[in-house]
Amino acid sequence: MNKQENLDISFFDLVQFLFEKRKNLILVFMMLSLMAVVYALMLPNFYQSSALLEVREQNESSGVLGNLPSQMGNLASIAGINLNQAGGPKKNLIIETILSREFLSELLKFDGVRQNLTAVKSIRNGVMIYDQNLYIGELGKWQDDAFPSDLEVYRDFYRLNLSINSDSKTGFIFIGYEHLSPTFSQEFVTLIINQINNKMRNRVLSETSRSIDFLSNSLASTIDVEIRRLLANLLESEISKRMLADIHEDYSLIVIDKPFVPEKKSSPARAILCILIVSFGMLAYITFLLFYNFLWTRLIK
Repeated sequence: MNKQENLDISFFDLVQFLFEKRKNLILVFMMLSLMAVVYALMLPNFYQSSALLEVREQNESSGVLGNLPSQMGNLASIAGINLNQAGGPKKNLIIETILSREFLSELLKFDGVRQNLTAVKSIRNGVMIYDQNLYIGELGKWQDDAFPSDLEVYRDFYRLNLSINSDSKTGFIFIGYEHLSPTFSQEFVTLIINQINNKMRNRVLSETSRSIDFLSNSLASTIDVEIRRLLANLLESEISKRMLADIHEDYSLIVIDKPFVPEKKSSPARAILCILIVSFGMLAYITFLLFYNFLWTRLIK
């Protein structure tokens, strides 16, 4: 009975106990607040540059392809023509390509990208300062065993700092990248946009070239009038797609709001961080006091 009575705790007992410990609680609160502020101020500022983009839909050839009979599907497939996607590169394909490891590997071939993504320690007067333990900026040389692989850059930096999403209503694509340097952030987003346009454009040019060669040879060796007409329609659509790819350098993505050099930091949110640190710290301290004084001590008694 005595042990059971010792374990009975009322809400009033808890409030009275915390009131008696108010000096300790205030002291811990001040210490946590000071530690949180110091920690938050030590964190570097990150800046995010972003762009708003529209997927270019090449619908000029869709009427020709849409009128082709279904029996031409096999022939079109052999020629490398997708009758169901005559509208050009699609939004999901573009997004997944940007998020791919292969695409990052292509970006890392550009001068300065690898070290700017992985080895920047701070920014001084607008100039990126590299971590000398990783990369010696003056010599343009990586330290031994410090050269990051493409997979490490992808996992630890690219995917963590890249933001890309699409609006389900408008179809617009938002691309942003967060970095210590606001200038490099803007340059890197611009590089992503240019490269995805070049990649998708070159892919279409290559595919249409092969398709045109195949269709031209097939047309030359075919006697049947109906088949020649269908082949001519397919050839016309492929020539149209190639012409559009030749004309538009922004073949896949049209820039609505171009990347900018951000003036304000995007992170860290220091005020929220301080509130979270102090809140969790106080909760942990109060839980410890209550457990130790009302459970542990009374169980021993």
